[in-house]
Amino acid sequence: MVVPEVHHDLFPQIYFDGLKPTEGFPPTMLVHGTADELVPFEESVMTLNQLRKAEVDVQLVAVPGVDHWLRFPGKIESPVETEQAHDQVVAFVGACL
Repeated sequence: MVVPEVHHDLFPQIYFDGLKPTEGFPPTMLVHGTADELVPFEESVMTLNQLRKAEVDVQLVAVPGVDHWLRFPGKIESPVETEQAHDQVVAFVGACL
């Protein structure tokens, strides 16, 4: 599929695909719920692989069973899994500073 150039900003993978290992891309953490129906989980997996190919320090935190808002579908409260993902993000950022 060819994405028109006017829409390239909506697809970060277009940028990541041409990323060179020497370009100094910052360490990156992706957090994605496996039950996300707005943005397929596979998008994060594809982005992870593209960044790894460019030798970027990248991690993917897959939060099992939660949706786009990192909640279980139909629930309002944050599940333990989301809190654990939050702790991983804080640790990642702390390690990058």
